Amino acid sequence: MDSVIKITSQNPAPAPIVTKLKKKKKRNRWLWISIIVVVLGIIALVVVKGSKEKAITVQTEVAAKRTITEVVQATGKIQPEYKVKVAPEVSGEIMELPVKEGMRVTKGQTLAKIKPTSFEAQYEAANAQVAASKARSEQSKATRIQAEQALKRAKDLNERNIVSSADLEQAQSQFDAADAIYNAAKFEVMASSSQLKQIGESLRKTTVQASMDGTITQLISQLGEKVVGTSQFSGTEMMTVSDLKTMNAEVDVDENDVVNIKI
Repeated sequence: MDSVIKITSQNPAPAPIVTKLKKKKKRNRWLWISIIVVVLGIIALVVVKGSKEKAITVQTEVAAKRTITEVVQATGKIQPEYKVKVAPEVSGEIMELPVKEGMRVTKGQTLAKIKPTSFEAQYEAANAQVAASKARSEQSKATRIQAEQALKRAKDLNERNIVSSADLEQAQSQFDAADAIYNAAKFEVMASSSQLKQIGESLRKTTVQASMDGTITQLISQLGEKVVGTSQFSGTEMMTVSDLKTMNAEVDVDENDVVNIKI
């Protein structure tokens, strides 16, 4: 009798196991995707929050054809266009200094006075010399007039053969001498008068006056200080008067930038 043998496997079917593993991997993959999405979201929030705190304001302009101006930085100083360094024309001691630094002055205003004692004495002596020379000139003039009259009489008498030619020559010599003395006296008066004028000018210069309207931007000398006049070397600089209405900027510009500078 033929027998039929049935063989039954003892191992479970593999299909359900594979399906279960696939489902588990799929869940893990979605879990990781969710975690990554959450992390990226947190990072995005932090970045956005940080960017809001550190926002930088920028200026925008519509694009157009324009002139570009380059700014050049340079170091220097601002000073007035017109300024005068005041120095006395005569030497002596400063006895008056009625101005201060920063004070506004006008042309002709007294800035300082030099002690005039020595110049006053010289002026008096020169004045006396002029008076004496004028007196000598008048005396020599009178002598010349007498000599001239004597010469005329001698010529008249000589024409009438009353006096000799020797007497005429003597009268002529006396007139020539008197005339020379008179001319010398006139030159002496001119010289003494010129000296008096010069000393008088020096006496006038003991008062230092402003030569322009302006402001005293620098005061160097002090009351009682002895100064040297410009007649001797360069003189002592007492102060500086400046016109602050027009100012100049004197700056040192780099050699790369100076070519771009124009008036």
